[in-house]
Amino acid sequence: MARAQQIWTYLQMPAMAMGAGSAPWRRRNIGAGRWDRISRITGYGMGYLLLITGTMVAVILLFHAPLLALFLGRNEAAIAAAWHMQLLASWSFVLFGGTMICSA
Repeated sequence: MARAQQIWTYLQMPAMAMGAGSAPWRRRNIGAGRWDRISRITGYGMGYLLLITGTMVAVILLFHAPLLALFLGRNEAAIAAAWHMQLLASWSFVLFGGTMICSA
């Protein structure tokens, strides 16, 4: 299953990047006393997170068979188990990124 989890790296990276990228902008504006910009920065971060990570989740779920076959070969049992894992966990990276954006 570790090979199937390699696909999640492609979901985790943009989710973390959105959280890590929006935090310095908010800190700068807090330091400058520009509280009016904080919600706009958070909104942009969430929008890009949904656009990029959401699109990637959709692509991974739509094309799961060839993507999983890249890592698992023709092992049908492993592909079925990995597909089940993908369905349960892929969407959580959007929540993970959103949490980072809102709490960073």
